[in-house]
Amino acid sequence: MTDAIVLYGDSLRHPNIPWRAKFFAPDPMVYIESGDRRILMVGGLELGRARKQAAVSEVRQFDGPEWRKRYQESGEFDAHAAGIAGVLNELGADRVVVEADFPIALARALEQHDMVVEVSTDLFRADRRRKTPEEQEAIAQTQAAAVASMRAARELLKSAEVRDGKLWHDGLPLTSDIVTATIEQELLRHNCMTEDTIVAAGPGAADPHVTNTGHLDANTGIIIDIYPTHKGTRYFGDVTRTYVVGEPSETWVRMYEAVKTAHQRALSMLKAGVSGRDVHRAVCQALYDAGFGTTTDDFQRDGVATMNHGTGHGVGLMVHEPPRINDFGNQLAEGDVVTIEPGLYSEADGGVRLENTVVITAGGYRELTEIDLGWRP
Repeated sequence: MTDAIVLYGDSLRHPNIPWRAKFFAPDPMVYIESGDRRILMVGGLELGRARKQAAVSEVRQFDGPEWRKRYQESGEFDAHAAGIAGVLNELGADRVVVEADFPIALARALEQHDMVVEVSTDLFRADRRRKTPEEQEAIAQTQAAAVASMRAARELLKSAEVRDGKLWHDGLPLTSDIVTATIEQELLRHNCMTEDTIVAAGPGAADPHVTNTGHLDANTGIIIDIYPTHKGTRYFGDVTRTYVVGEPSETWVRMYEAVKTAHQRALSMLKAGVSGRDVHRAVCQALYDAGFGTTTDDFQRDGVATMNHGTGHGVGLMVHEPPRINDFGNQLAEGDVVTIEPGLYSEADGGVRLENTVVITAGGYRELTEIDLGWRP
């Protein structure tokens, strides 16, 4: 049998497509690779642009007259399968390798055209992990925008007033939505965008991915997590800081100091060849030694602020991608772009998280997050 790779989906949410074809579009497309042949099949709306921009051997239109006829007779996936099978027959391929999230209906339709469909859960992942110098600079550009937007949020908090334990700005309640709007306006100035931003204060921040806690509390941590993508390159950045307007509790300050120590310990370990698991467990040990807990085995402790997530993750065409820095973590490699983001969370005392994005090098790391870790805005 001769193999071919078939990718299906829109290139904004299926990163292997733009990584291979260097083309972005919001509608589904088909990418076929066999040997040195790379064929991109797009709808007529994108045909002209794809022929100018896509880094492939050939661009074809999938929704021609025959496709429309089959679509009317037997549906979208059968129409796609017939077109894909036709290309595969030209290439002499009778077995296709697809991603784990490939539509099962399309896979079944391809099988009806005498194609053997096999699933790969790691298709291109290893190659995508190690970022080229150009990819590193694309991520650095997005990260710079994320840092600029964090500075804008920090300035807004710095100018806030405290009244009855809440924050006010220009006579109005200072809310998560207002801080988020400030962040997103700054991102747009840098040609970046985000589908979501975390601005969470007080007990609401005890859930790491709560995005909005309304009118912001004073005297407690406000977690701000910004993870934008560049509108041109589509590479992500990721940064988190935690600020307090007012005076936090002694417990919260202890939490912050423990997270900062763990963060710095993790950074000090980073270099190619280091185990992500070892980095994560060093973070857990630092938090545990400070009197707190994690959900990782050997570092659990009841009744205290706890870290309930890993230490970090890869960043690229997706905001969360391999490698992982957790208890099952990968060995880090030169060219990996990863976050370091320890945190502690408590229903009583709120939360703290500090996150930098860095590039792994042979002897250490390159810092992409040029903003201090301090908790005062």
